[in-house]
Amino acid sequence: MAVELSPPKFPTRGKDHAFFNLRNYEDVDDKSLSGLAAQYSIPTNWRTLEEQPLTAQSIVDMFANTIPVIRHKAFLTRDELRTLLAIARSHNLGEYDTEFTWPRVGTIGITQYDHMRDPQGYFDKVHSAMSLQDRWRSEAGIDILQRVIDILSKTSSMPVRRAREAEQEYFAGIVRAVDRGINVHADYAPYEAATWSIENIVGQLTWNILLNEVPGGDTLIYDRQWRAPKDDEAWRKVFPRDSYHPQMLEGHPFKAMRATAGDLTIFNSRNFHEVKACDTSREHPVAATRLTVSSFIGYMPAKGDSPAALVLWS
Repeated sequence: MAVELSPPKFPTRGKDHAFFNLRNYEDVDDKSLSGLAAQYSIPTNWRTLEEQPLTAQSIVDMFANTIPVIRHKAFLTRDELRTLLAIARSHNLGEYDTEFTWPRVGTIGITQYDHMRDPQGYFDKVHSAMSLQDRWRSEAGIDILQRVIDILSKTSSMPVRRAREAEQEYFAGIVRAVDRGINVHADYAPYEAATWSIENIVGQLTWNILLNEVPGGDTLIYDRQWRAPKDDEAWRKVFPRDSYHPQMLEGHPFKAMRATAGDLTIFNSRNFHEVKACDTSREHPVAATRLTVSSFIGYMPAKGDSPAALVLWS
């Protein structure tokens, strides 16, 4: 389908509020610039750019990449956010492997990506990686992962669980601390998890909850899905190795997902995406740190006696 792109509409300013040395917008005749602006269309898989509520249909649409974002508002209350944030800030912070990810991203928990070639090392750390979530349950009475599992199960009418490798459960629910943004990348287990059970998923989403209000820090999601190995040969950066050159996204629509504390948001992680740095100002020249909790959601098809399920991991 095609989305019609119209020229932007600028706000009208009074004569005493002209922007720098520009004339008042109301005095500018578009025809006098370069003729009337032509209208074009660009191809897109998305039937709308509007965020959708969490429903069984929107989950199906998200796996099919026909919508950009699902938002379930106020999944956590402000009081819950304050409590969870205070506990998280008192917890030990690690970071992503800087060979793969730069600028630095602080973490609480572990990722399969950082242990791609060391599965047993990953599973040996799962118990300790759950330490913050254990504290959230014991000190605040809040089990975020179980809440996400419950709402996904109720909404989709499907079994929802943590991913498993034989009898070992994956970790899910990483906390990330970001102030300088995250570069353009995509996440898709069939490309990144050869020999792991999650390589068998046939679709991948990610859920995120922002824990603290920040200026800026929006996520840009592009209607451009990762196609390996062609994209890696043509566009992957030498450093950091999880990032791609933005030229590959030219001509593709994007959705700017606003960062709103407490909302549960979901998008298709195979779509290239990036996180913008938090805004700064003269009064606040140092960017705020954006804290989120998240995991992936994979569609695991039925096999033998096991029904199709949604599986979570980080």
